[in-house]
Amino acid sequence: MPTVVEQEFDQSIYRFIFRSETSQRMRAEARAKGIADTVFALLESRGIQMTQAGRDRIVSCSDPAVLQVWAVRSASATNVDDLFADE
Repeated sequence: MPTVVEQEFDQSIYRFIFRSETSQRMRAEARAKGIADTVFALLESRGIQMTQAGRDRIVSCSDPAVLQVWAVRSASATNVDDLFADE
């Protein structure tokens, strides 16, 4: 059975790892990168050529909601510019 000090230490570590601003930022960045990778994979699998400007725009985006829209659009896009329509 853990002591009170051990329990407090465990809770402090938990708060640091899972609730800190740094941790939240890192998770958000990882989510954004994962969605961006999905966009690239979908476009590549469909034979759509990626422009450097398109790649730069996707990589520089850190908003998972915007990236998710682009991921959905990448399933039916005929070119990379279709991802950014209406923006």
